[in-house]
Amino acid sequence: LSTKEAIAAGAYPVVSDLPSLGDWLDTPATGLRVPPGNVEKLADALYEALHDRERRSAAVAPNRARIEAEGLLEPNMLTMERHYYRLAGRPLPDDKTS
Repeated sequence: LSTKEAIAAGAYPVVSDLPSLGDWLDTPATGLRVPPGNVEKLADALYEALHDRERRSAAVAPNRARIEAEGLLEPNMLTMERHYYRLAGRPLPDDKTS
């Protein structure tokens, strides 16, 4: 979650290559992934990110758009709520978005 918050704030992410991030990053355009526990690769990725201002700047808009399209809390929670009602075989309550 903190990575997505940082992306939404305009940060260029350099993160461990963990399954929890799924396909949130289009490397290297919108962020960099490094193998977990590999200090040398992390140092290289940080250096690369810090020294490429154009890449960092170019990543802000697509990262923000992705967060707005797929990562905002309220729409995602409404989607989850609908799934829970469906799985429970219950009718949906009135739509809470209006």
